[in-house]
Amino acid sequence: MVLLPRKFEIFEMGTTGTEDLRVQFSQPPIRLREEEPRLAPDNHIDFALLECTAGKRTPRSLKFEAYTRSNSLVSEPVFGKSKIEPGLFSFFSAKSGELVPIANIGDLILPDGSLSGLFNASPTGGAWWLDVLNPNEAEVDALVNAFFIHPLTQQDIKMPVARERIELFKHYYYACYHSFYRNGKAGDLKSFNVHVIVFREGTLSLTFCKRSRHAANVRTRMTRLKNFVTFTSDWISYAIIDDIIDSFALLMNEIDKETNTIEDDVSVRGACDSDSLLMQIHVCRQKVMSITRLLSGKASIVKSLTNFCGRDGPAAPRGDIKPYLGDIQDHIVTMISNLHHFDEILLRSRSCHLAQVSAEMFRAKSQIFQTISKCSTVAVIFVSLYVICSFWGMNVPVPGQDSEGLGWWFGISAVVVIGSLVSAILARRKKLI
Repeated sequence: MVLLPRKFEIFEMGTTGTEDLRVQFSQPPIRLREEEPRLAPDNHIDFALLECTAGKRTPRSLKFEAYTRSNSLVSEPVFGKSKIEPGLFSFFSAKSGELVPIANIGDLILPDGSLSGLFNASPTGGAWWLDVLNPNEAEVDALVNAFFIHPLTQQDIKMPVARERIELFKHYYYACYHSFYRNGKAGDLKSFNVHVIVFREGTLSLTFCKRSRHAANVRTRMTRLKNFVTFTSDWISYAIIDDIIDSFALLMNEIDKETNTIEDDVSVRGACDSDSLLMQIHVCRQKVMSITRLLSGKASIVKSLTNFCGRDGPAAPRGDIKPYLGDIQDHIVTMISNLHHFDEILLRSRSCHLAQVSAEMFRAKSQIFQTISKCSTVAVIFVSLYVICSFWGMNVPVPGQDSEGLGWWFGISAVVVIGSLVSAILARRKKLI
């Protein structure tokens, strides 16, 4: 036998960069055999590890508490809409039926000093939901140890570019989804990860983006449906992925409008203002490719989750969410089909526009060639007539230089004029001018 103390430390910098606070979590050593891994108990939660945070406050929690006292915010389902940054944790329990935004897990301590009453399953079949927004590495380690999460899941959670996946473990199943937010005025899409760990008694979700609104949207939806739906852990997992898919709807509408506008501009404007039109097509195609990349893996993830439903085992999803997952899968397939259609329209518009530009360039080249040809013909005519004039301007004896009348002058002028007219008529007949 060996004694393994469980102790970790969270270090946070203050808002000024000079204040620091060390919060230590520790508990008596746990006796384990050297050759055996750490196993989860029946309830899959180490309440002693969670309860050790009671009474501890961080600068983030102090800021949150000051805000709640000044704004009388106790249990607001749409917390964090626009006023301040949301708290790190938000907790829902089917027993109390309340959606509680908190800044520290220690704020959930019951009057008897325990947490087990909150995380136990509800007699009515409801579940708890603990959402964590943008946790740091120490907080992830704390949750991993407290909920007996597998090291492979811990590794996937810590990876910033983890691929979308779903995995079934002994007492939970784990899903990783990619969502997005818009960055800057240009509206570039930046992806982030949403990790969902579903136990039979409840759901743990971790979102690595401060701008994410998925948890707030799900909490608002739960507030509307609390009198009609029993919130199981599988339903909460479904609601999260459903909100992620619904977040693409606004982008799909924007791309639909942009695609129609580009198609009309190609037909109406033609080759005019080619640079701006090509840039619009390029930006719209970038959006289409980004959304396609984000949606491409979700169809297989939802399909795998549907196949897991109804399997034997304590962690397998229940079969009652199969219709909901089928609806999500239909939405994903429809969106991907629409994206392929938009991409085809953009490619066709780009090809048509480039063809119009090529035709316009050919037309311009033809006009330039005709103009140069006319100028060359006129130049040849006048140069040839200049030879006649130069004959009588040489510094040698020329015919008529001893004549005192104007006959020679009028004769030479008549030859020049007649020669010009004859040359112009011949060039016109040959379509040279």
